[in-house]
Amino acid sequence: MIEIRGLCKNYEISYRSGFFRSKKVKKSALRNITLAFDSPEIIGLVGNNGAGKTTLMKLICGLLHPSSGKISILGEDPFKKTKSLLSKIAFLSGRKDSLTWDLPVCDSFKLHGYIYGLEKRSCILQYEKLADLFSATNLLQKQARALSLGERMKCELIKSLLHKPRILLLDEPTIGLDLETQLTFRKYIRLVKEEEKSLILLSSHNMEDISHTCSRMVGLSEGQVVFNDFLSEVVNNRSSDSQYRISYENSMDETLHEIICDISDIPEEIDKLRKNDKIRVISIRQEEKTFSQSIMDIISTKNLDHA
Repeated sequence: MIEIRGLCKNYEISYRSGFFRSKKVKKSALRNITLAFDSPEIIGLVGNNGAGKTTLMKLICGLLHPSSGKISILGEDPFKKTKSLLSKIAFLSGRKDSLTWDLPVCDSFKLHGYIYGLEKRSCILQYEKLADLFSATNLLQKQARALSLGERMKCELIKSLLHKPRILLLDEPTIGLDLETQLTFRKYIRLVKEEEKSLILLSSHNMEDISHTCSRMVGLSEGQVVFNDFLSEVVNNRSSDSQYRISYENSMDETLHEIICDISDIPEEIDKLRKNDKIRVISIRQEEKTFSQSIMDIISTKNLDHA
């Protein structure tokens, strides 16, 4: 479905070097990315801000051109923007509006359906069904400008699903959504994957989105792939991933303090505390790291390996 080989994307950034002069510096957003996704599945894209997640999605759907490398989507070149391919792709960005600002939401949906060649009646039935699913029926007659962030994200999500895409690119799709809608979103994209046989690429800083929907994860850091593995393998690898909480009391202010560290750092931390006779160590407790902490640790470690 998606094949990426040796993909690079560079930008030129200008900055002032004098009163009338500026210099241009080349920045690498993506460096030698090679990935292949062959079957309907949900893949999580994780990484810090600036890692290259959004750039990769924009390249996949043809919004950006690569500096070098090749991308094949459903056997086609996305940069040729053929009608047959565009009708099978949807890209949703939580940071960018795609609804027509002054139109009622339902008219934006109808316009979207017209552009994608949907029969009018089936388009209406589809958006009414999705609106009911996401508790957004009361929003259909509202202008997009009158929507809150969470309401807008519901409508953006409905719009991206209207034409039943084979490739669905979701960049921070749950920004502003309440907990109930987040749960509905996770359930529905799993359903889309099963029923429409879609390949879904999901970028999110909310690790609950990733852990509850994705079968596979790709970690990016500084424009490079630092890991690409099945979620089950990531979970298994972190089964013994622990941190330790050292609690101690300072007799000067009679307050309780805590230090969080890895097991290898415990002796050093204890030695530091013992040098102060006003400090009494109360306990050392082992704790499981959260899923988010473990993923960020993996990205940091792999990034050092690539340095």
